Amino acid sequence: TPVVAAAAIAAATSRLRIILTVTLPRRQVQDVAQDTAGIDALSRRRLTVLATIGSMDREYSEYGLDADRRGAGSRR
Repeated sequence: TPVVAAAAIAAATSRLRIILTVTLPRRQVQDVAQDTAGIDALSRRRLTVLATIGSMDREYSEYGLDADRRGAGSRR
Protein backbone atom coordinates (compact mmCIF):
# COMPACT_ATOMS: atom_id res chain seq x y z
CA THR A 1 0.00 0.00 0.00
CA PRO A 2 1.12 3.62 -0.43
CA VAL A 3 1.32 4.08 3.35
CA VAL A 4 3.71 1.13 3.69
CA ALA A 5 5.81 2.41 0.79
CA ALA A 6 5.97 5.90 2.33
CA ALA A 7 7.05 4.42 5.67
CA ALA A 8 9.77 2.36 3.97
CA ILE A 9 11.03 5.43 2.09
CA ALA A 10 11.03 7.43 5.33
CA ALA A 11 13.07 4.76 7.08
CA ALA A 12 15.56 4.31 4.24
CA THR A 13 16.28 7.95 3.39
CA SER A 14 17.27 11.06 5.27
CA ARG A 15 16.83 13.96 2.84
CA LEU A 16 14.11 12.92 0.38
CA ARG A 17 10.78 14.76 0.70
CA ILE A 18 7.88 12.27 0.90
CA ILE A 19 4.55 13.19 -0.69
CA LEU A 20 1.58 10.94 0.09
CA THR A 21 -1.80 11.38 -1.62
CA VAL A 22 -4.78 10.04 0.31
CA THR A 23 -8.34 9.78 -1.03
CA LEU A 24 -10.33 10.43 2.13
CA PRO A 25 -13.62 8.64 1.32
CA ARG A 26 -11.67 5.38 1.18
CA ARG A 27 -10.13 5.76 4.64
CA GLN A 28 -11.34 6.52 8.14
CA VAL A 29 -10.06 9.94 9.19
CA GLN A 30 -8.56 8.64 12.43
CA ASP A 31 -6.59 5.99 10.50
CA VAL A 32 -5.23 8.62 8.10
CA ALA A 33 -4.21 10.81 11.05
CA GLN A 34 -2.47 7.95 12.84
CA ASP A 35 -0.66 6.68 9.73
CA THR A 36 0.53 10.10 8.61
CA ALA A 37 1.65 11.12 12.11
CA GLY A 38 3.76 7.97 12.33
CA ILE A 39 5.33 8.46 8.91
CA ASP A 40 5.95 12.15 9.64
CA ALA A 41 7.77 11.28 12.87
CA LEU A 42 9.74 8.46 11.20
CA SER A 43 10.79 10.79 8.38
CA ARG A 44 11.70 13.60 10.79
CA ARG A 45 9.03 15.93 9.40
CA ARG A 46 9.66 15.32 5.68
CA LEU A 47 6.10 14.17 4.91
CA THR A 48 3.63 16.20 2.88
CA VAL A 49 0.07 14.85 2.73
CA LEU A 50 -2.26 15.67 -0.16
CA ALA A 51 -5.79 14.85 0.94
CA THR A 52 -8.39 14.52 -1.82
CA ILE A 53 -12.12 13.97 -1.65
CA GLY A 54 -12.31 11.83 -4.78
CA SER A 55 -14.05 12.60 -8.02
CA MET A 56 -15.98 9.54 -9.15
CA ASP A 57 -19.30 8.41 -7.68
CA ARG A 58 -18.05 4.84 -7.30
CA GLU A 59 -15.26 6.07 -5.01
CA TYR A 60 -18.06 6.80 -2.56
CA SER A 61 -20.68 4.15 -3.31
CA GLU A 62 -18.18 1.25 -3.17
CA TYR A 63 -17.44 2.24 0.42
CA GLY A 64 -21.06 2.67 1.43
CA LEU A 65 -20.94 6.46 1.31
CA ASP A 66 -23.35 8.91 -0.31
CA ALA A 67 -22.04 9.90 -3.75
CA ASP A 68 -23.85 13.27 -3.60
CA ARG A 69 -20.99 15.62 -2.71
CA ARG A 70 -23.09 18.79 -2.46
CA GLY A 71 -23.22 18.60 1.31
CA ALA A 72 -20.15 16.46 1.95
CA GLY A 73 -18.18 19.17 3.75
CA SER A 74 -20.96 19.82 6.22
CA ARG A 75 -21.40 16.08 6.97
CA ARG A 76 -17.83 15.49 8.11
